[in-house]
Amino acid sequence: HLVVLNAQWFADVMAALVTFSHRWVTGGMLAVVKLPAVFARYPPALHMPLIELLQRFHILVHLKAPDALGLSRVMIPSLLPEEMPRDEVERVYPEVMPPHTWEYGRNYSFPFLPLGFFPSIMCRVLHLPGTTTAAHSRTGLILLDPSRTQRVYLAFDPIAYHFSVRVRMPLQLYRDPSSLEGSGLLFVHVIEAVEGVIAGKYKIDRVERTLPCTHCLLLERSLARP
Repeated sequence: HLVVLNAQWFADVMAALVTFSHRWVTGGMLAVVKLPAVFARYPPALHMPLIELLQRFHILVHLKAPDALGLSRVMIPSLLPEEMPRDEVERVYPEVMPPHTWEYGRNYSFPFLPLGFFPSIMCRVLHLPGTTTAAHSRTGLILLDPSRTQRVYLAFDPIAYHFSVRVRMPLQLYRDPSSLEGSGLLFVHVIEAVEGVIAGKYKIDRVERTLPCTHCLLLERSLARP
């Protein structure tokens, strides 16, 4: 166990990672092999406890999936790009919904939210078994299930205190979810993670939950189609 008696010491640990003074973090991502260089001022025996401590406070997220070179990575939410990558979003979650696809979701509105709300959500959902990320930013995340047939788009508005979860999946699978591989509907697990952050970590009781109208979503698709 690591016991921190000096708050400034922990602040210095965070500053060693969340900084623009080094070039190891690219787009909010850092290869784990680079961590010894980031924490060079601390004994090697402390490096893993520091990672665990920073992850507990949602300063970083240890990702399950390696990068293209097979290297293990950590994500630093506060250093992610401010906007979602448009090309990647259009590829995996296009504005015009593909045919034979069903979309549904849930919206959350809050009177106020503390700093760190969305990073906490990211930390929870990124550890759901078998999931991978297709795109991410400081206020957005697209999550894929192992078969890549279910796509969940999480979007956060830090100004309006609005958070939404949308999911798309083949209409046939929506009608017969028993044929889904793995642990079933990804949307259910994401909502459980979100509700755990709201009620468990932050204990927020003033929350407005609404469901987007699926007929309106279908209408948007038909109007957007040329």
